[in-house]
Amino acid sequence: MRGVGDERVQSTEAGGTLTFRDQMFTYKELDAAAGEYLVGLIAEDLDGNRSLVLKNLHEAESMGADLVCFPELALCGYPPEDLLLKRDFLAGCSRSLQVLAHEVGETAVLVGTIDLCEDLFNAAAVIHCGEVIAMYHKHFLPNYQSCWINLLQNYLFWI
Repeated sequence: MRGVGDERVQSTEAGGTLTFRDQMFTYKELDAAAGEYLVGLIAEDLDGNRSLVLKNLHEAESMGADLVCFPELALCGYPPEDLLLKRDFLAGCSRSLQVLAHEVGETAVLVGTIDLCEDLFNAAAVIHCGEVIAMYHKHFLPNYQSCWINLLQNYLFWI
């Protein structure tokens, strides 16, 4: 894989298992490549961000990647700040994640998003074979993020 300055860092690990929640995945060999990639994600540009994720996913797949990881809040853009107060934006993030999931095949994807279930979370979704198979919620938010999440816990249902 290409990184900034065409750096290549690659390692191979012998077989084993990875577990996401209650699902276990077995692999024979895990190849990992690292580089610094500029993806250009923009807050509120859900379609554009998803397109960039897919473009980078397809590029990584063409190089043989088994897992592609994207940054925190990649789908909704960073920082979402007051966009988190808009129900349409939250619903759009959920739809965008489902559309992305339908485009993901055998290459697993870890992508940052927001998750509105019983509460609002800064989350990482694991996608494989057309499905969101796991969702991890960030627990220790920096002050600038926690103020938005805490605000929403009090006011979200009045919007």
